[in-house]
Amino acid sequence: MKNEEETLDPSDWTEVRELAHRMVEDAVRHLDELRERHVWQPIPEDVRARFRTPLPTDPRPLGDVYEELRTNMLPYAMGNIHPRFWGWYMGSGNFTGALGDFLAAIDGSNLGGGSTAAAMIDMQVIDWFKEMMEFPSTASGTLTSGGSVANLLAHTITRNMMAGVDVRAEGILGLARPLRFYASDQVHSCHQKALETLGLGARSLRMVPSDERQRIDLSALEAAIAEDRAAGLAPVCVIGTAGTTNTGATDDLRALAAICRREGLRFHVDGCIGAFLKIAPENRALVAGIELADSIALDPHKWLHTPFEAGCVLVRDAERHFETFEMHGEYLQLQTRGMIAGKFLADYGLELSRGFKALKIWMSLKENGAAKPGV
Repeated sequence: MKNEEETLDPSDWTEVRELAHRMVEDAVRHLDELRERHVWQPIPEDVRARFRTPLPTDPRPLGDVYEELRTNMLPYAMGNIHPRFWGWYMGSGNFTGALGDFLAAIDGSNLGGGSTAAAMIDMQVIDWFKEMMEFPSTASGTLTSGGSVANLLAHTITRNMMAGVDVRAEGILGLARPLRFYASDQVHSCHQKALETLGLGARSLRMVPSDERQRIDLSALEAAIAEDRAAGLAPVCVIGTAGTTNTGATDDLRALAAICRREGLRFHVDGCIGAFLKIAPENRALVAGIELADSIALDPHKWLHTPFEAGCVLVRDAERHFETFEMHGEYLQLQTRGMIAGKFLADYGLELSRGFKALKIWMSLKENGAAKPGV
């Protein structure tokens, strides 16, 4: 007797359709009643125990699986989508973005590259962010999981550009002098982690004192650069912050850009909290000068309320961005026609397998428009 074909498709699409409709109805109700629930509540021990069970070996009806999540997951979320959540700086997501994540999963494209509509949407979102930040159309960028990776990519580009050697071939052991990055003592910890990851070490990030407004002290910065040069070190980059995590302070970005031009350094802006003020008519002056940066890290999952996760890095020099990450095995030779033709998005970051996170951003911006109050 011939065995039936093994598949992950449902055995009954009608039953799955009914369950999917129920999930959407429950999701809408969950959000509609959000204000009536606790912001956060501790997870009871009996619920915790249910997440310690062994690997399942036998199948269960999908309806039962969903009921387990509805009962044991939804009531015990972080609470950041609640209007009374004031812990840390987090976006609250939006329902359109959640639908975008669902449709992205249905599309199923790997955004490492390929001639697909999904890839075009990804590139269009980058173009929109360049427009928001008043970056040149010739600049490049890539979507990331969040600000930590966006900053890591920017610092990788700086390291490779400013090393004085071919770091991709020689590694950091080929550096003639230790590199130095500069940021205020209010800078996010992800920058130190990025420089440690790049093999440059925590001491490659020099913390400059902040002033009475929690902004980087410009005189102290210039003194630090001069001191390091005199000691035989290689200053390469100033990291400006547009919205610190501690207080929301924004460095004097125009002044930092001028110092970088004068000193021959790259200028990177960590705008993960405040960069999108650039599209706010009344308060855009708070981030004046961000358009002068060589690179900017953005977090759409904060002020644009994109569901987690969604980050972005913009890079003024598209060629050097490409040179930093481009790599192709024999199995991924670029073509002039067919599915693998055109720009390969994996050449602008670390990930060959890339999810379609652009769709939730694209849908929300299409629905609301960049001029929507409160966006």
